[in-house]
Amino acid sequence: MVHMNDNRLQPQRRRQGRPSGGTRGSAARTSHSIGHALGLPFDIARALHAQAASSGLIRKSMLEGRDFERTLAALEQLTLGPWARRV
Repeated sequence: MVHMNDNRLQPQRRRQGRPSGGTRGSAARTSHSIGHALGLPFDIARALHAQAASSGLIRKSMLEGRDFERTLAALEQLTLGPWARRV
């Protein structure tokens, strides 16, 4: 006997992938991914600076942190150009 609520009788619906937004959307996503990958060394530098400050290797200072971030952001902009992050 087959019950009406048997899931095996229901047609299987597969989730369709998100339709592509054409080449423009794809290019924007690719450019965004490239920017993240190229920015990784700068993220590592920020993380290492934060670890050094928390472990006491360098002085904890809001002004020093600000100066470090400004210098690193300028270096990132100079190095990566259009792929650099903008805040």
